[in-house]
Amino acid sequence: MSDPTTPRSAVDVLREALAYVDSWLEYRVWKLQTPGAQEAVWFDGEIQFSTAYGVSNIETGEPLTTAHLFRLRRCSTLGAAMHSHMCFRKTGSVPR
Repeated sequence: MSDPTTPRSAVDVLREALAYVDSWLEYRVWKLQTPGAQEAVWFDGEIQFSTAYGVSNIETGEPLTTAHLFRLRRCSTLGAAMHSHMCFRKTGSVPR
């Protein structure tokens, strides 16, 4: 356990949170019977977390890896998420 008097960096806090996110996403892929999912988190100028869950091919059972590529079909959703993130970083709030 870390010393509570020692200040932790934002990257350290993020990595602790991502440990929970990793287990939650793995559970959700299983619970929703999703064949596979990928996740990556970019923070502080680099990829802090990148992983894949499930399979890339249901018939062969080939595991999904971070090297697999996905086509984004909902680019507007991605754009909205990026816009909200940029507004939050600039103003401290998300537009409604």
